[in-house]
Amino acid sequence: ANVLTRRHFLPESVCNRVENSWALVQNDLEELGLEFFLRVFESSPELLALLPYGQSYLDTPPLERKEKLRQCPLLRVHSVHVMTAVGNCVAGLSDIESLIPSLRSLG
Repeated sequence: ANVLTRRHFLPESVCNRVENSWALVQNDLEELGLEFFLRVFESSPELLALLPYGQSYLDTPPLERKEKLRQCPLLRVHSVHVMTAVGNCVAGLSDIESLIPSLRSLG
């Protein structure tokens, strides 16, 4: 069997650092994911247009936008989904071959 392992892609030390770093954030995915997206939209507000509900925030002043987005339940759900997908990728570093179908299913 031609099994792809992480050593085909990344050195073991890098994989270990990624896994150790992820362990620090995995228990607070909602807040950290939300903060990630707030920073993305702060630096590149035009990306809000990519979200079905994001267009309505584009004309809002930046500070008000940030607070409104912080309260947006749809963004919170999206943040958790994205962070969960990242967590699955980190967990899949040990078996890249089984990770590939999971990544493809994301679209």
